[in-house]
Amino acid sequence: MHCEVICIGTEILLGTTLNTNLSFIGLQLDDCGLSVACEVCIPDTVDDIGSALQTALNRSDLVITVGGLGPTVDDMTRETIAAILGMRLEYREDEAERIRRYFSERHVEMPESVLKQAYVPDGAEVIDNDYGTAPGLWCLSGNAVVVMLPGPPRELKPMLNNYVLPRICERFPPRVRRINIGISGIGESSIEDCVATVLPDFPDLEVAYCVRRDKVDVRLTAAIDRVDTLESAAVAVRGVLKEYLVDSEHGVVGSVCDEVRRRSWSLGTAESCTGGEIAKRITDLAGVSDIFKGALVTYANEAKSELLGVRPETLATHGSVSAETADEMAVGLVRRLQVDAGVAVTGIAGPDGGTPDKPVGLAFISTIVQGDVRTQRYVHPGDRRRMRDRTTLAALNQLLRHLRES
Repeated sequence: MHCEVICIGTEILLGTTLNTNLSFIGLQLDDCGLSVACEVCIPDTVDDIGSALQTALNRSDLVITVGGLGPTVDDMTRETIAAILGMRLEYREDEAERIRRYFSERHVEMPESVLKQAYVPDGAEVIDNDYGTAPGLWCLSGNAVVVMLPGPPRELKPMLNNYVLPRICERFPPRVRRINIGISGIGESSIEDCVATVLPDFPDLEVAYCVRRDKVDVRLTAAIDRVDTLESAAVAVRGVLKEYLVDSEHGVVGSVCDEVRRRSWSLGTAESCTGGEIAKRITDLAGVSDIFKGALVTYANEAKSELLGVRPETLATHGSVSAETADEMAVGLVRRLQVDAGVAVTGIAGPDGGTPDKPVGLAFISTIVQGDVRTQRYVHPGDRRRMRDRTTLAALNQLLRHLRES
C-alpha cells in the first residue's frame, strides 16, 4: 500500500509554523503496520494543490492532505480537490448547524464566513471534528482514497486516531507487524552492537533505530505471518538491553513514574541550571498528580540556602556547582517537600561562567531515594539549550537507575 501525505500551508514553508503533523501521522500509521512512502509540502495555491494531488493519485492508494480546510480566502483545499475529483460542493445544513452550535456553546459570536466549511463535496463522507469547525473529508477516486484533514494539531490528532485510522486499517490491512522497544541511557551505536549479538537468530526480521528526544526506539518489523518470530526476537533484544529499557510510549519519564507509583511513593525535583525542565518533562505526562508533589527552582545561591537549606559554608568552599551542593540540594528537597524520591541538579549552562576546573556544560546530579543519596558528575558540551536538554535526560536516567536498584 502506497501512502502519500500532502501538507498544505505557506506558513510551513516560510518556517513560521513547525510541521509536527507529519511526524504524528507517520507514527500512528507505523503503529498500525503501515508506512508513509512520500510527503510533500506545498503553498496555499490552487495550482500547487491540484498538481500535488494529481501526482499523488497517479502513484498512491491513500492520499492524506493536511490543512487548507478553514474559512479564510487562502483555504482552498476542499474546493480544489472537489474539482479534480469531479465532485460538486453542496451546502450541508447539518454541518452548518454543528458549526453554529460550536460557537454558541463557547458564547462567541460566529462570523458568517465560517459557514464556508459547511460545503461538502457530493459523495464525500464527513469526518467528525470534535475540537474545531472544519470537518474532515473521506473521498474515493477510483480505487484510491483521499482523506482531507484540518491543519491544527489539536483537531487533527483526535480525528486521525478516533475516526480515520480504524477506517484505513479496515481498507488496507497491514502486511507487517512492528514492535518498538524503548531504550535510554546508552548511545545508538552501542544499542546496535548489543542488538547485533542476538539478531542472527532471527534472519527474517528488519531492524531500524529511531532517535527520539529522550530515548532510542529499536523497531523490529516482520511479515504478518511471522508474528511468533517477531515476539521471540523482541524478548531477546529486551534481554540484552534490560538495564536500559524504558516505556516504549512515554520514554524514561514514563518509566520513572511507573517505578515511583508501583511503590506508592512521592516524587519532587530541585533544579538550578535546568530551570524547571525536569519538572516540566514529568508533568507533561498526564496523570502524575498522584505522585509528583512539586519542584523548587533555586537558581540563585540565596534560594538554594533559603529554600533547600544548602549551607553557606558549602557554597563558599565548594561553589554552587559542586557535588557537595547537589547533595545538600537533594537532602533539602526531601525535607522541604516530604517526598520519598527526588533529583537535584546544579550546573553551568553557559555560554559564560566556565573555568578550566569547571567548564561550561558541567553538571552535578544528585538523586535521593528513601534517604540514599547518589551523586554523579557530567559534562555536556554544546550550546545552552543542548546542555540543559542533555542534563535533564541524564537526571531522569540516573533517577530511574537509582529507583530500580532500590
